[in-house]
Amino acid sequence: MKRTIIHTSAAIALLLGIAACTQDEAGFLQEGAEGTPIVFTATGLNPAATAIANTRSTVDGDWEGVQSVAVLMDGTVKTYNVTPSTADPTSATLTSTDPYYWTNHNDITVTAW
Repeated sequence: MKRTIIHTSAAIALLLGIAACTQDEAGFLQEGAEGTPIVFTATGLNPAATAIANTRSTVDGDWEGVQSVAVLMDGTVKTYNVTPSTADPTSATLTSTDPYYWTNHNDITVTAW
């Protein structure tokens, strides 16, 4: 009787442990639920000289002084506000008062300037 209780308890614990890991994707961030506002993190600015002048890029290779960027998704352009990181000025968080929202988990192209 005692052995049956131990085996049953172990089986239940194993099933719960397996079920808890079904949403894990090795090394990937959790995707947002449908209807969740999208917030972007911009990192790794690397200024480079080009033959064509860029009219909407950061001059110094960082986000200091940049107030907003335009983000194009699915044919719609929206304005996102820039909050530079205090620890790393080449990184910033982009948020919006009229954000895009998760609608599904399909891959899409995002363009920002």
